[in-house]
Amino acid sequence: MKSEKKNIYIIGDIPSILDDKTFEKFNNAELNMISKGFRVFNPLSDVNVNTRKLDNEMKIKNIQNLFKSDAIYLLPCAEINQNNLELKISILLDLLVVHGLDLSIEKSKKRKVK
Repeated sequence: MKSEKKNIYIIGDIPSILDDKTFEKFNNAELNMISKGFRVFNPLSDVNVNTRKLDNEMKIKNIQNLFKSDAIYLLPCAEINQNNLELKISILLDLLVVHGLDLSIEKSKKRKVK
């Protein structure tokens, strides 16, 4: 019996106007997670390349994708504080947290939010 791929959502700092470096970070993480066998939700995958902004429709879609996820991948640039809505939701959903180069996994409730 073939095992089903786990869904993972990428969380990182997203500036109001996106630059090439931000796209590169998220895209590299996406490729890395795909190579590890995950189905990846990259919140920047549908960004309009002309405006380089996340509109409200995309933000809603991203939160919906977060609810479909089994885990989150925290980029090193992710702000870990009480204002990070994606992180708050992840903790409430008790999603697995994948972080670091070794791709270690731990339960999100073990991680303290400042």
